[in-house]
Amino acid sequence: MAWYTRDKRFSDFAVRKVNEILRKESYKSEIVDQKGHDILLKDGRKVEVKFDTFIYQSGNLACEWWSDKPKGSLGWAQYSDADILVYMYDYDNAYVLDMQELKKYVAQNLSKLEAKIAYRKRFSR
Repeated sequence: MAWYTRDKRFSDFAVRKVNEILRKESYKSEIVDQKGHDILLKDGRKVEVKFDTFIYQSGNLACEWWSDKPKGSLGWAQYSDADILVYMYDYDNAYVLDMQELKKYVAQNLSKLEAKIAYRKRFSR
């Protein structure tokens, strides 16, 4: 699973970088690495961090609605309990969105949004 190791390294880097930026901006935060959010702010807000360079190819923000639709496994965009989404698209830039509003938008417009199927199985051994 080379793709998982690579994705995990990018993800861990992104979470650490966002946490450092929050601290530099005087937010008290801690990395919690829980399902649904990555960082917890002292005021109780939860932050989900994603790192996606494919946005350059598609021009679209990717929201994993299903992890495995036939099995009913929810994707991060459904199960996230975060208040804030930090969507990094390179090492120095990100979109910052209201995660719950994004979830609501995707749920209301799911049939209108372009769906892509990940073909990660072809990379596994």
